[in-house]
Amino acid sequence: MLLHRVLPLLLLLSCSALPSDVDVERVKETFLALRFQSAATDENQGLPDRELFEQACRRVGVRCNHVLQKLKEKDPEFYRRLEMP
Repeated sequence: MLLHRVLPLLLLLSCSALPSDVDVERVKETFLALRFQSAATDENQGLPDRELFEQACRRVGVRCNHVLQKLKEKDPEFYRRLEMP
């Protein structure tokens, strides 16, 4: 019974947690892979970097705005190359 009460709370907390540095690196790697593959796949062909980055965030399971904030602080060059408005 206790597990039924604790599990939803843990899930809620994990959804609102800030991404770790590992999460940010996973998003970057996923984004770069999507970008590289986008020329060869019909699904992602012609998509702007912003949409590919959002796909990468969804695949990793983090919120893009939190990842962008970390990138802005820790990797400003990568952040600028994304050309986010």
